[in-house]
Amino acid sequence: MKTTSLLVPFILYTLSSHSNHTNPSQDSLVLQTVDKFYNWYINVAYPKSTSYYQIPPFEKLDETTYIFDLREFKERINTIDYFSEDYKEKLVSKLESCNAEMRKINWEYEPEPMFNINACNYLWGNQWVGGQGEKITGYKIDRDEKNSEEYSVIVSILIEGKTFVRSHVFLTKKVDEFKINEIKLIRN
Repeated sequence: MKTTSLLVPFILYTLSSHSNHTNPSQDSLVLQTVDKFYNWYINVAYPKSTSYYQIPPFEKLDETTYIFDLREFKERINTIDYFSEDYKEKLVSKLESCNAEMRKINWEYEPEPMFNINACNYLWGNQWVGGQGEKITGYKIDRDEKNSEEYSVIVSILIEGKTFVRSHVFLTKKVDEFKINEIKLIRN
């Protein structure tokens, strides 16, 4: 009996010292959301096209005006259930800024990839896993953090088992689930 009474406080102390979170079930949902997104993106979407969800086709407005097809971009982004509506709006707004700058240029022909317009340069590297089409072979969730009601997760993007880049994934709670609200790359 004495062993059991000493064991219970020890177990409670051990569990509390290894977690800075107040609600393990929510933490689990956060990690599930991030895991499901990267599993889908790296193993299904990315191998088919490294840029499909980030760079839509061009739309020709007239003989010398090209922009990115915003309608197509919205359709593609809206199929990603892991993203919050706020994040989808941020992505659309960023592309709208790029398009506004593209309208200022008289293009003699359809723009070639990687043209140099500051508002568009973010498109030339993958915003969620880094790089420009490298063979991503996996990912590893490194750690998660919670500050008040904001959650974030650091994910290592792997090439042949080595960290290529890290993604800092921010999440927000929507009703009873978590959605990705932003992804920022951390360069080593």
